[in-house]
Amino acid sequence: MATYKLPDLKIGQGSSSTIYLFGDPNVPDNKLNVIKAGWHISPAMYETSYPRFFTYWTDSNTGNWWVTYNDELPLGYFPKELLPKMNDYAKVVQMGGHVYSPLNVPSPPMGSGHSGHEGPNRAAYIHSSSVCGSVK
Repeated sequence: MATYKLPDLKIGQGSSSTIYLFGDPNVPDNKLNVIKAGWHISPAMYETSYPRFFTYWTDSNTGNWWVTYNDELPLGYFPKELLPKMNDYAKVVQMGGHVYSPLNVPSPPMGSGHSGHEGPNRAAYIHSSSVCGSVK
């Protein structure tokens, strides 16, 4: 995932890009297993517009889900006990981003704010080897 500092974000605005791994998506919300990992910008939370790496989760061979950088540097893991619906694999993988802003304030740009026609040096993108999760 490409990350960008967005210097003009105001308190209450935010921008993020995230990879979501879901267990069985057909269960009620209180039993859903999901792992999120990505980058977000939140001046209200961090008092800066610099992007921050974040992870979130719900309630071969340890069965733990590892988050790594470039498939080498371990950043941390999600214990298998937290994710009983994801024993061997995620059933659904989603990637995307979102922005938020108070109702009376224009939304900040998503990604870099540049068009995809400007290419990967200007526009936001997700590359296949940036951050991955695996069961080990």
